[in-house]
Amino acid sequence: MNFFETLYACSTTIAVLASFPQVRQLLLAKRSDELNLATWTLWLGTQFVSLTYALSIHNRLLTIINAVWITFYAVMLGLITYYRRNPGGEVDRVPEGTSNEMQTDFSEE
Repeated sequence: MNFFETLYACSTTIAVLASFPQVRQLLLAKRSDELNLATWTLWLGTQFVSLTYALSIHNRLLTIINAVWITFYAVMLGLITYYRRNPGGEVDRVPEGTSNEMQTDFSEE
């Protein structure tokens, strides 16, 4: 690797590592109201375009870096969507002592 490839790899590694607190905060807060789903989707889309470019020029370093960013954005989008549907991470649960099976016998006893 030449100097600029090394610099690019190092700076991107730092940027990806610096993004982990965003995921951690989302997991701890269990809310995603303040995060814009459209923005994160756009960022994911641009990484797919970048990945396509990296593959077309056969640049292994760019391909790996774009794949890492795509993974990060996909995780973020998954968490944002999950916490939009389940604020606080709460999932509908069946109360104890009750059955979640549908009653099929309607005859009176």
